[in-house]
Amino acid sequence: MSKSLKLIAGVADAALTESKPDKPAGKGSVEERMYHEIYDAIMEHRLPPRTKLTEHSLCEIYATARHTVRKVLSRLSGDGMVDLEPNRGALSPVHPSTRRTTCSNCARCWNARSSTSWPPCPTSRP
Repeated sequence: MSKSLKLIAGVADAALTESKPDKPAGKGSVEERMYHEIYDAIMEHRLPPRTKLTEHSLCEIYATARHTVRKVLSRLSGDGMVDLEPNRGALSPVHPSTRRTTCSNCARCWNARSSTSWPPCPTSRP
C-alpha cells in the first residue's frame, strides 16, 4: 500500500474505532464514509496529484467488496474528484488550484501573443 493511501487508511481506522451512536449502520454507510474520506483527503491535499487509488487497497482499507469501491470511484469521478483512466485505474486529479494557475498562465500568454508573434507560449501545443 502506498504512503498516500496509508493517510486514508489512518482516517478510516480512526473512524472505525470511534463510536457514533447517532449514525445508524445502514446499507450505504460504508459507501458514504469511503466517499467522504477520499473526497476530504483530496481537498485537504493529503493525496498528492496523480496518486493511484487501487481497488485492492481500498477494499483492504474499508473491508468492503470491489463493487462498492467501483461505485464510490465512479461517483468521485462524476464529481471531478478522481480521474478514471482506461486500463490504468483511478488517479487523484491535479489539484484545482494548479489547474487555475495553468489557465491564467495560458490567458497571459494568449494576450502577449496577440500583441506580438514571438515568443510562442511555453504551455501551448503545436
